[in-house]
Amino acid sequence: MGLKQKVVAENLGISTSYLSEILTGKKKPTIELAQRIEEYTNNEVRRLDVLYPVKKQQTEDILEQQSNMFISRGTPLTPELCKKVLSGN
Repeated sequence: MGLKQKVVAENLGISTSYLSEILTGKKKPTIELAQRIEEYTNNEVRRLDVLYPVKKQQTEDILEQQSNMFISRGTPLTPELCKKVLSGN
């Protein structure tokens, strides 16, 4: 996040440690707080990302599974195909 966490936390009326725990997925905010975070950061931090964080390893595992599926079918894994897979279309 480009904004300093301390400034964001102060403007949201929460502690810096609580904001950090939300952004790292250790704690879940209320829906209202998630919406305020999204609005305050101009959608840089999305509401769904803080409500349902996906761990980096989970993302890497999903990408590896998708890649293996296409490779096993003999489909070349192009940048366009990667974008399509990641967008869910």
